Amino acid sequence: MPRYIVEASHDPEPGACLRMLNLVLLQGAHYLTNTEWGCMAGDHRAWIVLEAEDEVAVRRVVPPAFRDRCRIVKLAKFTPDQIKSMHSQAH
Repeated sequence: MPRYIVEASHDPEPGACLRMLNLVLLQGAHYLTNTEWGCMAGDHRAWIVLEAEDEVAVRRVVPPAFRDRCRIVKLAKFTPDQIKSMHSQAH
């Protein structure tokens, strides 16, 4: 199944951090457990990697308050053979 990384930012004031934490917790403890946060380092973004059929399914998981502000990127992995093939096609 395809994997996606979701990045959601929020305002830097402490109340915004707490609101975002609460919204993620409302989605379920699983989401809170698997979300990484930059707030303690002064980077007010959160990241989570999800498996889903498509971007539409991923967006449904994002709390509504952040859907318009989140960035969703479909992830890919490469094998050594794929990289070798890319090199041969580039020449």
